[in-house]
Amino acid sequence: MKQVWNSREDAVAKLNEESAQAFTNLFQQWDLDFQKVQETYVKLMNDFQQEEKAFQQCRLVQSKRLKTIKQIHEQFIKNLEDVEKKNDCLLVDIHNELKEEMNKLRKKIMKESHQQEMVTLEQAFQSMMHPKGHGSGASEQS
Repeated sequence: MKQVWNSREDAVAKLNEESAQAFTNLFQQWDLDFQKVQETYVKLMNDFQQEEKAFQQCRLVQSKRLKTIKQIHEQFIKNLEDVEKKNDCLLVDIHNELKEEMNKLRKKIMKESHQQEMVTLEQAFQSMMHPKGHGSGASEQS
């Protein structure tokens, strides 16, 4: 009985030792796995923070570019309005010059027409005043 008892004690001790070793190995593996998870977590967090910084920098650059585009567009619109105003003024000036030239031409034509009328009237008056010269020439030829 003692021998059975000792055998049982040895078997239980061996079983306890094997179980303890298995649990020790399991916990060591668990600890290694946990360390790997922590290392992966830290690496992922660092990567995430770097990506977040890169994203913020890209956003900042894009905001600056958008602001520059808006400024260029506003300047373009302002310059376009200035060109339109200058063209409007130029057209008004040209129109006024054209009107002035037209008025001068009209006055010149009126003056020449008036002079022509005066010449015609003077000739008519002359022919009315000296009918002999025209009549005598006609009677001489007859």
